This record gives sequence, C-alpha cells and structure tokens, in this order.
Amino acid sequence: MLALAGCGDQLSPAAPGPVTTATATTATTAPTSSASGTAAATGAGAATCTPPAGPVTAAAAIHLNPASGGPGTVICITGYLPGGPDAAHASEEQRNATICWDGCTGGLTESRQVAWSAGRAGFFATHLTVPTTAWLTSDGPEPLAPGAYRVGVQCLSPTAGGCALQPAQAAASFRLTGAASRRCGPGQPCATLTLSPTAAIPGTTVQVSGWAPLTQIIGQPMGYTLVFDQGSNPPLVGQVSQRLDGTIQGSFRVPDTVYGRKGQTALAAGRYTVALEAFFHGGVGKPVTRGAYVVGNRLLLAPTPLTVSAAPTWASLGTIHPLVIQPSADLFAGGITAAGATLAYCVPGGVRVSRDGGKTWSTVPAAGVGAAAARAGYALQRGATACASALADPAHPGSVYATFGLVTAPCHCAPPYFMVGMVTSDGGQTWQVVPQPAAIKPSNGDRGFGGFQAQGGGVAALFGSGFRSTGAPTVEVSTDGGRTWTAGQLACPATGPCVRWGPAPSQVSACMTSFPQPLESRGASGAWSPATQIDLCQGAGQVAALSPTELALLSGRAAYPLQVSHDGGRTWTDVAPPAPAPGQVGFNALVMLPDGALLAASQPPSPTWSLLPPGGTAWCTVNGLSSAAQSTSLTAADGRLWWLTGVFSGQAPALHSLALSGLTCA
Repeated sequence: MLALAGCGDQLSPAAPGPVTTATATTATTAPTSSASGTAAATGAGAATCTPPAGPVTAAAAIHLNPASGGPGTVICITGYLPGGPDAAHASEEQRNATICWDGCTGGLTESRQVAWSAGRAGFFATHLTVPTTAWLTSDGPEPLAPGAYRVGVQCLSPTAGGCALQPAQAAASFRLTGAASRRCGPGQPCATLTLSPTAAIPGTTVQVSGWAPLTQIIGQPMGYTLVFDQGSNPPLVGQVSQRLDGTIQGSFRVPDTVYGRKGQTALAAGRYTVALEAFFHGGVGKPVTRGAYVVGNRLLLAPTPLTVSAAPTWASLGTIHPLVIQPSADLFAGGITAAGATLAYCVPGGVRVSRDGGKTWSTVPAAGVGAAAARAGYALQRGATACASALADPAHPGSVYATFGLVTAPCHCAPPYFMVGMVTSDGGQTWQVVPQPAAIKPSNGDRGFGGFQAQGGGVAALFGSGFRSTGAPTVEVSTDGGRTWTAGQLACPATGPCVRWGPAPSQVSACMTSFPQPLESRGASGAWSPATQIDLCQGAGQVAALSPTELALLSGRAAYPLQVSHDGGRTWTDVAPPAPAPGQVGFNALVMLPDGALLAASQPPSPTWSLLPPGGTAWCTVNGLSSAAQSTSLTAADGRLWWLTGVFSGQAPALHSLALSGLTCA
C-alpha cells in the first residue's frame, strides 16, 4: 500500500502509516527553484509528499497522485527502488534524480530532489509540476495537448553510469486534461525571436527576447544557445535564459570574425540569420516537425534576420594622440611595470628596480617573504621567492610592492595557488602581507587580491571576489610607502575619462573558461562600477584615453581586438584595423604606443611585428623586435619599449629595450 499526500515545498520521509488519498492539486503559480537546482512546488493547497509504506517489489515502481489533471498540476511521485538507501544512509548524490515528462528518451527532463524513507530502505518520494506550455522533444517541439503522457524516474541511485541516455527506471501514465495551448499546434508558430536592434555593426550588443518550447530543467530551464548564420557549423554567439512559461531573454554581440570553409575570416557586411539552438539525443537525420529544422544533432528554431554593416576602420579615426595609456594588471605574466621613470620586474629571489628610466638597476631582496607568508597562514611553494609581478613606489625609494603565488599552510601543496599582495618599505629587509579589507570574505584561503596600482601620490591595493573579480572593487590606499593602509577608492587618471582597471582575478586559472578583468568607470554619484572587461586568458590589454570623452580598448587575441568608446566607457564600438599580414585575422598581441601608432604581432607560426600609424591603411614590418615575440608583455616607458624573455625559465629573465624612435619599418 502507498501512503500518499499532496506534494509541496518540502519532501519529508514519514514512518509507515495508514493509506491516505490526495486530491488533485493544481498549481496556481509557477514552481520556484533553489540555487542547488531543486525545484519546489508552490501550488495552492500543496502538502507534503512522503515516501510510501508499501510492500517491497522485485523491480522499481512509481505511483502518481493525482494520475490526471490540467497544466500546472503538482504530481506526487512515490515509489520503491530495489537496493535504494534509507534517509539516514542516503548520500548527497542519492538525494537527486531526474524526473521525465513525456518519456525519458527525448522528452522533457527535470532535476529534482528525492526524499528517502526514514524507516524502510528503498522507498522514496518526489514531485513534478505538469508543464504549462510546449516542450522540446527529440522529434521537435511538442504542443501542450490533452492525452496520456509517461512520467518516469531516471538516474535514481544506485544506478549504472550513463543513466541519462537510458530509459526510465520506473514509469507511470498521467492523463493531461483541459490543455488549450496554441503554441506549436498545427499551423501555429513554435518559437519567436526578437532582436533589438535588427541592424548593427560588429561588436554591437543585440538584445534578444521571445518564446520557445521548454528544454531540460535544472532549477530553471536550461535555455538556448544563439547561433549566427545557419550553415553546417553555425558559430555560437551567446546564451539566452528561459522561464518556466517558455519566455526567453538575453543578449549577444555581433561577431567580428566567423569560421567557414576557409577558416576564420573577417565578418563581411550583409544579411545574416540568428537562431535558437538546442541539442537532442534522437540521432542524426531524425525528422523534425513544427517549425524547427535540424543540423546534425541540433535543433535550430526561430531563424531571424540581422543586417550587419561594416565596422569603422582604423583610418576613419584619423590622427589620434593618446592622453594616457593604462595596461591591464595581469598578476601572472611577469612583465615590466612602469610608474613614470620607475620600472620594476621580478627575478628569482627579489625584484629588479630602476628609478632613472632604466639607466641603472638594483635588486630588492625577497628573503623575508617566506616569514611574512607564514604569519598570514600561507607558504611558499617549494621555498621559491620569485614574485609574479611587481611595482616600485615612485615616491618612496625603499618601497616595493609585489604579488606572490602562495599556497595554504600546512599543506604546502598546489593547486590551488593564491596571488597575495606583499610590500617592503625598507628595501627588502622585511616584508608584510597587505592587510585584508574587512569587506573581503576569504574563501579557501583566497584573499581576493587583485593587484597594485600607482595613483596620485600613493599606491592602491585592489581586492575583488577572487577567481572572477567582476564587481566594484574594494580598495586600500597607502601614501607612506606601504607602512600603513586605509580604505579608499580608485583615483581618476590625471586626464581623459574617469576609468581604471579593476581587480585582476587572484586565483590561477587553467583558462578553461574566461578569466576576466573589469574596466571600472566612475559614475556621476562617485561610485565605481564595471564598464566592460577583457579576458586575461587572451592576453594582456590596454585602455587609452583619446580625449576627455573617448577611449580605445585593446586586447589582441580577443574577439574584438580594438574597440572605441565615445561616451566615457558606457558603450563600445568595434573598430576594424587592417590585417597585419595577408590572410591574417586577429593578432597575437596588439598595443598602442605613446604616439598613437599600433604595434601588432601577427599570429604564429610567423610572429612578425608590424606598425600602423594613426590614420594609416597599411602595416609595415618593424626591425629589431624578433626577441619580443617570446615576451609576455611590452611596456612603453620613458621613451623606450621594454620587454622580458625567459620569464618562466626558472632563471633570471633577460631584459630588452629599444628606443621608441628606433621603431622603424624594414
């Protein structure tokens, strides 16, 4: 026998008891969901769905209560799984399962939490809310229509691997009544997509809205990807979110380049198509109906036209004169930093510093870093005292700021590494960890440190959220060479729009996903907020002020290597510099020089450096930069171009420089 009650917000095991029967419960509002992906029904009159107290059976079985109802009905699913646990012995994995509507192979699947019986092993309870709109199957969109539908349970542990591709472990029939949906019916549209604007240039953000059948649900529907054009391999351009009523919303940026039969090419002006994309398990070539078409094992819906115009060219910007150029604060690249004529870079055991534009150099020792790390609960990996990046205080000769990749004590092992900011104010005799602001909450030892910046008469230490520091920064400022720190803010540059780089991510990433560093902008209220961002996995970047309101953003390997803002960073426009070499698309590196010229390295295997003057239409090959092809970054300071080679060799890197006036074309 089954002890049943209506399903509700909680799934609580109950002791065996008398048989009860629940009445049909119809949800009046959409289900809510938690961050863990466990949906909870909020139907009117919903009660608790408890595991049954029925007999042990030879095979898995489920029971539905009610067994019929209209859209939005909350179904209490109770059953038995041979070998299943009881509540006291269920692992976290065993507390979750997949519930299927319209079959587990190709139907609508939803991740749900399972409650196991406290008294009898193998008995469980969960629930499902009947869809209120059409859904996506391996045969295409399925309209919400009256009739019998299979409700199944899948991936209920213990089960074999690959359970998501297997039939249901147990299933029962539910009869849908009173369904009256015009979505996806014969002759009716089954997906809509609205783009705003409908005409744009590469780099423009296009807002997306519309409706589509439901997809797999994990807390909320999985949504759809957006693809550009509709060839055999349409490129992905974005992702849209979806609500339980099927409405979709999102945005994407018009791509700068596309992949085709000839590889990566610049996007030409013309008329293109944007479509919604979803994957299915039905197999290649399975017929698809009701307004969708198939490419391989992908369903594409709602193809919508988009007119693309050519992006502005570099030459159209005319002669520019950058007011100030800010390089991004990559904590890991190990390049040269400059604050006026004060230069610094990391070497094993210390920091090399020059305070006269590179004419003379001295080494600030880092022997005291290990003791300072230990006091803060960190340890040096294998005792190494090589920093990852460094900044010399231009106003205090004895003060140097450096970032070290540390590991947590007492493990002394990696991964993970954490980038931690340290300072010496006595020429390297002693080191201290920069104090952590109260607003930063450490996670697994991570201080959320995001780099040092020289500003005004002091130095700012930036802190963010750790791996993805994309929020407004928390800033500590020192004006006495790092001896004391007080809460502060980023300072506007001396000229140009009020924008500065925000905190760089402070955990080492394998670059499996993006590794963003925000560009912060100060609003009229004085608050700082991200204006845009770059991906440090695609290399370092620069932002250059071109006028009191104009900015140029450079990131050579990004999808949009050169962008311009005419409103202080609120909106950005893609600019298309000519390719540095025939057949080239994109750049291995791209920087702006103090005279406004662009310096670019072409993509491997031929790392040639090229120069493009302001307003120019053609690149020329530069003499004397062959060794810079192996550098992590280039720095222009005090009339020279500086770079390092051999940064990660374990030895002292080799220092190179060339007078900016000596950058001549071959």
